[in-house]
Amino acid sequence: MPELADSFDALTDEDTVARSAAVAGGYLGSSMAQSTLEGAAPFDVPNELFGVAVGGLGYAYAPMYGEEILMGGVVYTLDAAAQRVGVKQSVTNLGGN
Repeated sequence: MPELADSFDALTDEDTVARSAAVAGGYLGSSMAQSTLEGAAPFDVPNELFGVAVGGLGYAYAPMYGEEILMGGVVYTLDAAAQRVGVKQSVTNLGGN
């Protein structure tokens, strides 16, 4: 059985931290793109598109962490889709008041 210290060693590994930060960057980059560009578009852009765009651009142009940025964009896209169809609100309401 792995020791608790081994688990914390995995969490504090520099590569794990850097990869996790890149995933978060893909998610937050998608959110920032939506906040910045949504009002400038002449038509309504689905929020999911921002996650797809950031993920795709990150994968294409970020040599070290492209897959992680892509994952962050995909998480943003799934989150936006869950909000659109009401799944996220339903899951939030499961906890009650």
